[in-house]
Amino acid sequence: MSRETVICDKRALPRFMNRWHALAGPGMLSLASQGINSANNFASGLIMGRLCPKEEYGLYALGFSLVLLITDFQSTLVSTPYSVYSPRLLPDDRRRYAGSTFIHQIAFSAIAAFLLLCGLGAVYAGAAPQGFARVLEVLAAVIVLIMMKDFIRQMCFASLNVKAAFLLDALTALIQVSCLSVLAYRRALSADRTFLVIGIACGLTAAGWVLTNKDLFIIDLKQILPDLRQKWPLVKWIAASQVIWMSAMSLYPWLLAAFQGVQANAVWAACQSVLMIGNLVSVAAQNLLGPKMVHVLSQGGITEMRSMIFKSAMFMMFIMSLLSLAFILFGNRLVVLLFGSRYGGYGLVVSVLALNLAVTSLTYPFSRGLFVLERADLDFRINLAVVLSLIPGVWLVRTFGLPGAAFGLLAANALSVLLRVLAFNRISLSGTTPTPASPV
Repeated sequence: MSRETVICDKRALPRFMNRWHALAGPGMLSLASQGINSANNFASGLIMGRLCPKEEYGLYALGFSLVLLITDFQSTLVSTPYSVYSPRLLPDDRRRYAGSTFIHQIAFSAIAAFLLLCGLGAVYAGAAPQGFARVLEVLAAVIVLIMMKDFIRQMCFASLNVKAAFLLDALTALIQVSCLSVLAYRRALSADRTFLVIGIACGLTAAGWVLTNKDLFIIDLKQILPDLRQKWPLVKWIAASQVIWMSAMSLYPWLLAAFQGVQANAVWAACQSVLMIGNLVSVAAQNLLGPKMVHVLSQGGITEMRSMIFKSAMFMMFIMSLLSLAFILFGNRLVVLLFGSRYGGYGLVVSVLALNLAVTSLTYPFSRGLFVLERADLDFRINLAVVLSLIPGVWLVRTFGLPGAAFGLLAANALSVLLRVLAFNRISLSGTTPTPASPV
């Protein structure tokens, strides 16, 4: 071995270690942050499932599905455009854009609270269990706080400030689980009180972050509407796509409640809860992958971003397949262990949902890739095709109950992944890098 080769080897090792630390550090923090966030949600559901009647846990599950639906729309309308556009801006422009986005977030939160109040009319009309009215009343009061915490969390990931997101999740979990434990000790748990605790925990941590990071925002009232108009070409397609997608995917708990009763919804929530371990891995990767795509595209071009997305998708599929296999083998036992024997006998449902977990891990990279390439219109058309799967899905739920819901969800997500991979592959091979007008 020559002296030059030895020198090369000595230099290669530090470079490799530096790259490893650069990737592993944020990656592990993102995983830890998402782990805490998912564990917090899981612990709340577990406390409800173990200590409350099935009916009460079913009401909590319905309310939590609404929270997820609202925060998903928030991510679509507010957080995603911010993560796409903000890295392209100069520091002062970024702060003004952050200030405008903050105002957009508050406005959207107010709309969400109003819609929840309107939902009370549907409950009184018999469209949902009567006990759900008290859950909606509390959610309408605290949804602004829950959404603010989630918005701040996404802002941290957009700026690759994973440490701040980790601290935010850790403090929220500490407050939330502590308060729920007190309620459980005093035998005062209920679905509405649980959401009240969640709102208080999110509000306290969000307020603390805003007070300590005021310098990240510049509120310029003149920029609020121009910034909204500037991102509207992207937002309109993402929003339409999200409406279609969530209308199909989030409807299964409500179909179960309508055709099989609220107790079936409780079992569905318990089966979904044991899969949170896999879900946290997937979402943790998404928290880093989404913002990273924008940076890779701006620095290395569309070819490098395409390579990154396909490699990330294959790696995620491998990891999620291993986790899904474990859930297929031990999922039913885990449900019984965590929630009790009354939730046993649903191994088939857990197995199908585990397969769905592996399949859906491929959805995000290609969907977000289309967003970054300014082709959210294609994502909308794909969702429009996928939503047609809801028609046989209704029949499956009505005829086969919980297994039918699981198979319907799996079929819809498999079709979604196939269409997104084909669409992204075609667009990315064209080699055209988008040059959207960034907010100023």
